[in-house]
Amino acid sequence: MPMHFQAATSGMDPSPEIVVAEIVPVSQVLSDEAPLNLSWPFRLAGLAKSFVDSIFGIISLIFLLAVISSVPILNLLAFGYLLEVTRRAAEPQPLKRILVGNQKGRYIGGVLLGVWLMLIPIRYLSHIAYEAHLVDPEAATSSRLFLIRSILVFLLAAHVAAALICGGKLRYLFWPLVAPFSILLWLVRRMSGWKWFRASIKFLTEWISPNLADDFCRVKPINDWFLPAIFLKKISERRFGREVVRSALSFMKSLSLPYFFFLGLKGFVGTLVWLAIPTLLLAGATLNPEARISVPSALLGTILAIPVFCLLPILQTHFAVNRSLSSFCQLGRVMTLFRRAPVWHLIAWIAVVLLSLPLFLLKIETVPQELLWMLSIVFWIFSLPARLVSGFAYGRSEKAAKVCRWWLTVPMGLLLAGVSGIFLLILTTTRYTSWNGALSLFENHVFLMPTPFWL
Repeated sequence: MPMHFQAATSGMDPSPEIVVAEIVPVSQVLSDEAPLNLSWPFRLAGLAKSFVDSIFGIISLIFLLAVISSVPILNLLAFGYLLEVTRRAAEPQPLKRILVGNQKGRYIGGVLLGVWLMLIPIRYLSHIAYEAHLVDPEAATSSRLFLIRSILVFLLAAHVAAALICGGKLRYLFWPLVAPFSILLWLVRRMSGWKWFRASIKFLTEWISPNLADDFCRVKPINDWFLPAIFLKKISERRFGREVVRSALSFMKSLSLPYFFFLGLKGFVGTLVWLAIPTLLLAGATLNPEARISVPSALLGTILAIPVFCLLPILQTHFAVNRSLSSFCQLGRVMTLFRRAPVWHLIAWIAVVLLSLPLFLLKIETVPQELLWMLSIVFWIFSLPARLVSGFAYGRSEKAAKVCRWWLTVPMGLLLAGVSGIFLLILTTTRYTSWNGALSLFENHVFLMPTPFWL
């Protein structure tokens, strides 16, 4: 478990309901002590590392959210995260702060990826041992293979625990593979203490950058980067066990799971209240088309659904910003927000509808329960940009000083209703292609749970 934490309060909403903490790895602490006038190759390498870390963090975050959103009850956490992203998108802050938990997702994703890769030899050995057992159950070879597998599992668990205690970096999980190269580079840098060696390096690299030799010859203590040395240093400290437990609890607290869960729960309840009556009317009209009330039910459901679809994106964003269930009832405030930036809200609603279309295609064939998380990845890839656009439109409304004139708000409102009608047509038509039939109307992945497979 990462041992370094730092509260990230600058540029964020200081809400007491959420604890926002960022993990500060050992490399960042050391980099703060390094001189700022780095050579351009080291600056370029640092930028490349930051870019790769950010991309890996986003991929890990999407993967973790996809897994959570396919599990009942836990998917409320994912819905809460989606609302939190919408809230942050309404505020003027960089993308790395809007996608809260990006760094934590990178750590967790790195650990999961490392463990999965290290399990490959163990799975291969288990396969060989199982085949040997099938050929001759009483042979000593299969027993030895199973014993070797048990020993490897124990060593792997100890290795992962040591890596987590030392910081949980991905390279810590593979230190036996990178250790020869790292130690060789460290020894070469240690030789920079010899004047003739440092002068030779400076002579060979000065034409590239004047500070390149100084950056290359800067040596870090071995107990700052070599996993066995870091582990021995930590276990030799006083109150080692207490510090490990404290760091683990601090990391769990920094995830803010109760905040996301209750935010998702309240958002789900408020959204479901708005969608319940139109969805029930539309579903009732399709369950028994020959009934006398089917046509009036479909007509009334359509009349109610179109204005609900127009208002609900702004209502959800308004709730995410205020985090109160009463926000779902503030229609006057929502209408004012729309009149302040009608063009942006129309653009946001069009983006939401377009980005929701791929999810309807994925409901044509039945998907096994164990593969739902893979389909949820598609949901997050398309839903996160849609939420960002919705939050940005809400932010533009709050910044506007006054409402627009009627000659702009009325046409934009009519276009918004037209787009809602198109979305309603798509929603009601896809019930004939979805494996859940009329029940697919309740799988409204645009507004409800952050996955179209929550049923």
